[in-house]
Formats: sequence, C-alpha cells, structure tokens
Amino acid sequence: MKTLKAKKKKINTFVAFLLIGIFLLVTLFPFFWMISTSFKIKGEFFTRPPIFIPDRFNFDAYRTALRSGGQKALIDSFIIAFISMCIALMLGTMGGYGLPALYYSRINVRSSEGMILPFSIDGK
Repeated sequence: MKTLKAKKKKINTFVAFLLIGIFLLVTLFPFFWMISTSFKIKGEFFTRPPIFIPDRFNFDAYRTALRSGGQKALIDSFIIAFISMCIALMLGTMGGYGLPALYYSRINVRSSEGMILPFSIDGK
C-alpha cells in the first residue's frame, strides 16, 4: 500500500513538473524569439524553416535605434521605471506594516508584541 502511494506521489510530482515546464516554455519562448530576432539581419526574419539562433549576431538594429533618438527614450524609460519602483516600494512598505497590524488587532494583540513574541519563544 505504501509503495502505491509513493508511486502515485512520484507520478503527481512528475506531471506537475511537466506542466510547469510546458508553461515556462510557452511563456518564455516569445521573449527568446524577440531577443533572437533583434540580432538577425533583414533576410533572416521570414525564412522557412525559421532560424532560432542566428549564425552571426548583428547589432545594426541597436545602433540605428540609439542614433535615431533612442537614447532619450531609453533615459525616459529608466526614469519612469525608477519612479514606479519607488511608488511600489512605498506602497509595499505601508502594506507590509498595515496588514499585520490589522491581523493582530483582531486577536487583541498589539502588532509589535505579536511580531517580537515568536522570536523570543523560539530563542533565535
């Protein structure tokens, strides 16, 4: 009986990892294709069968993009990403403080005691 449970658990684990692998492949392949295509020359875009990894990496598209005003767009993107990160960090910090306080207020324990108490009992 125990071996049947162990076999069933192994099969379930294998199926779970297989599904995760398929999901990752389907999710990450467009990013791989986009990056791979950015290094191809113009004739390699629509070849049959498709070329997944180009023979020669061509950086002309990046040079052209940076020369034609791409530097300003890149700087603007970094500025927006930095501001978004600061807002997310601020909101996440407030939520990280507020949610435990809300939880511990429902069980009539102050949040500072509730956060310190498990560490003092555990001895770490």
